[in-house]
Amino acid sequence: PGFGSSGYLLSGIDNGRMLALVHAKGTLLYSQKDIERASEAFQEAVLISLGRQVTGIQELIRRIQVALSPRTCQNAPSQKSQSLQPLMLSPEKARHTAHLVFGGTGELPGLQFLRNGPSKRAAVQTTSNSLLSLAKILQDAMSSGKVDFGLFRGSSQVGDILALYYLSLSLQESPSTANNVGILLAGVQQGITTSSNTAGRKMSQASIPGIAPGSGLALALAYYNYGLQLDPKHVHLYTNLGSLLKDVGQLDSAIQMYERAVSCDGTFDIALTNLANAVKDKGRINDA
Repeated sequence: PGFGSSGYLLSGIDNGRMLALVHAKGTLLYSQKDIERASEAFQEAVLISLGRQVTGIQELIRRIQVALSPRTCQNAPSQKSQSLQPLMLSPEKARHTAHLVFGGTGELPGLQFLRNGPSKRAAVQTTSNSLLSLAKILQDAMSSGKVDFGLFRGSSQVGDILALYYLSLSLQESPSTANNVGILLAGVQQGITTSSNTAGRKMSQASIPGIAPGSGLALALAYYNYGLQLDPKHVHLYTNLGSLLKDVGQLDSAIQMYERAVSCDGTFDIALTNLANAVKDKGRINDA
């Protein structure tokens, strides 16, 4: 069953092995700084998991965005302009992405032929990692102004990357994914979409001066806290949370987060530098 569903002349039960091979290729290329070919390999890995039911990553991104958008947006004649705005979701809603996109149990079409057990769980994890790696490559490229992987065609770059992260997170909860989503959302100057207003308010109940409920900053805060629930010793999450708090004037809280980051890893230069600067801003020159 499922012969050729991966795009190769293999039985469906072998899709997991082919997926692992292609993902390993992408990881190797990435370690060799061959970013464009690594991106192509990670895209190929995702397409294998989807059983070639989409023609490319851009089509997958659109499917995710349609599945997660409010019905009013899906049916609106101005859908094209709607898609230009990033879909901002709370962690709680993002965790259901696979179920909303693929229906039922949220099973990936290309992995339905694998027997339930460790090998299938490994394949799902590999797919999640491929999505995470691809999204991170695009996020880094966008930050450096070098986005050119044939993925972004007139749509929101941030929105496309978020869609990949949401699906990755729904397949496997990851503090690294939560951290990356938080970084993206912290830079979005837009209110939360209608579909996630309730969830956004729920995640922002602990009101912090300078952070408007439903804003990109509020959701970034939610993702950082969510990530720390998954890994209470994640140095990058503490550091980015500290920077967010410092940016909104919560200097004492920011210093606490930087101190926690340093306690997790005393060699992490960014946390040490940020802590020193924050302490200096507080007027404690000698401590800095």
